[in-house]
Parts: sequence; C-alpha cells; structure tokens
Amino acid sequence: MKAENSKGNKLLRRAIVISNSLFLMEFCLGVAFTGLISMSFYRISGIVEWVMAYWFTFYFLAFAGFLVVPEEEAEARTKEETPLLR
Repeated sequence: MKAENSKGNKLLRRAIVISNSLFLMEFCLGVAFTGLISMSFYRISGIVEWVMAYWFTFYFLAFAGFLVVPEEEAEARTKEETPLLR
C-alpha cells in the first residue's frame, strides 16, 4: 500500500512541478509582452502574444490531464459498482 501511495505522490509532484513551470513561463511571457508593447515593438510583441497563446494551450492540456481517471482505477470502480446496478 505504501509503495502505491509513494508512486502516486511522485506522479502528483511531477505534474504539479510541470504545471507550475508552465504557469511561470506564461507569466514571464506576459511581462515581456507588456514591456514590448509599451516600447512600441508591435511586431515582436505580436509574436510573443502567439507564443503565449500556444503555451497556454499546453498549460490547459496539462491541467486537464490531472482530471483523467487512471485505467486501473476506472476498472476497479466498475467492478465495485456492478453489483449495485443489478
């Protein structure tokens, strides 16, 4: 039991680190975008804006991945609920 919990904690920790890294990069890109707009570098700021849009897509997909139920858990839940559905 403890080994499974440890494995789950490692996966959760890795997922949180990835999510926080993506968010930090998005924040830094936002600061750069704001600075470039204020200095009238519109072409470069437009490129940074598109990079931010794609980067946020990866952040959103990483966040949505946390909500997916692992295959083993889904099977266990189905086996557990089957007698109740009869």
